Amino acid sequence: MHKELQQPAAGPREQWLNLLDKCGVGPPKSLRLVQVSGGLVQATVGEPPGKITLDGLPVSILMFNASPVQRLRQTRERHSFISDMLSGEMTLLPRGIPSEWSWNSICDRLDVTFATDFLGDGKSLDVVDRYAFRDAEMEVICRRLYHALTANRPTEQLYCESLAMNLAVILLLRHSTASPGAARAGVYRGESQSSSGLKKVVRNR
Repeated sequence: MHKELQQPAAGPREQWLNLLDKCGVGPPKSLRLVQVSGGLVQATVGEPPGKITLDGLPVSILMFNASPVQRLRQTRERHSFISDMLSGEMTLLPRGIPSEWSWNSICDRLDVTFATDFLGDGKSLDVVDRYAFRDAEMEVICRRLYHALTANRPTEQLYCESLAMNLAVILLLRHSTASPGAARAGVYRGESQSSSGLKKVVRNR
């Protein structure tokens, strides 16, 4: 009997490229990532316009816009949010929530995923749902991560680990379900602190 050869499971990079292909989106000019303890840091350069659908994932996602401006439509739980995201603006997607994303111009961005036990100290990290917001301290960290992954030099694992941990701590303190300030800030869903020109929340029927 001939044993069937088992193909190795696709890594995170191949999984993302396969998803883009499945959704009819062309490959980006550059896609670099580094796996950190309890998460993933991924930098995208030159991703063509398109639309993707994500199933509910077991991790929270932080998306940082590195494009000068990005016309973005986000849909989740029958709500759509349309905005012109400026460079430095971010969005948060909690774990377990299916979502749909569409953009109409070349996209440069940083994506960081966080497992609930990312911090490793017994504290659970569950982010709140935010379509668009700014956080000056997080922006500095995200730009450093983006530069580390897109610079023409080897990626420093420990450096990225440290920066991702800094992001996780800020998320826990300011943008998580455990943060009293997150509920008071009024920035869930479309009630955004973002400075983008156009923001519109649409309830899908």
